[in-house]
Amino acid sequence: MRIYRLQPDITFPGTTGAFSTWSKQHGLLLETKPIATKWKPPIVRIQPFEEYFDPSEQTRAGAKKIYERGLPDFCTGLDETFSRRAVEVLSPWFRAAGEFLPVRLAGSRDEYFYYHCFRLCDALDVRNSLVSLPDDEPMLRHVHELGYAFHARKLAGYDVFRLSYLAARSWVYVSQTILDAVAAHGLTGFGCTELWRSADEPPIKRSAADRKCIERMLVERRKK
Repeated sequence: MRIYRLQPDITFPGTTGAFSTWSKQHGLLLETKPIATKWKPPIVRIQPFEEYFDPSEQTRAGAKKIYERGLPDFCTGLDETFSRRAVEVLSPWFRAAGEFLPVRLAGSRDEYFYYHCFRLCDALDVRNSLVSLPDDEPMLRHVHELGYAFHARKLAGYDVFRLSYLAARSWVYVSQTILDAVAAHGLTGFGCTELWRSADEPPIKRSAADRKCIERMLVERRKK
């Protein structure tokens, strides 16, 4: 079993206008029940490449090529956004854990959707994860991406979910099943980060720098 955090391979910066508009909309995506009846499709303007990327950025050349190809099947700017094609492919798993909500992209006739995941899973092994904040600060909880640990038995039947421990965040986690479907259908834009493998899988290959970082954080944690 392998668990990933659902992430795109590039950010397409967008805006819905006033920050208060986005804040209200994002707040709805944190709810743990369907919100389709309350949802008003926002109009998102994707910022032109030259407005967003600084000429000195090392990723500029590669990012420009992606921009020129147009929006992929999965991207983010304000919240995670899926193409109609991605919705059709992934619905068997994603609709069991949440709902797709329409979003209008200014200047585009293509259909895109935000995903609202309302299925929570209590599988995080908090004791063995690198949690940066105590239990009494739920709004600010964070787990370092190099330090996730899960109770494997609690993940049975969960291919798409949010974590109960991090319910104040909209982060979505997926299983290997989802990554396999993405690859099989050639969906673009997915750059998911692998977080954890069960004991029956070979361990995640970490760089020397990552291993050193984990060791340092474990030492710091033991001191607390």
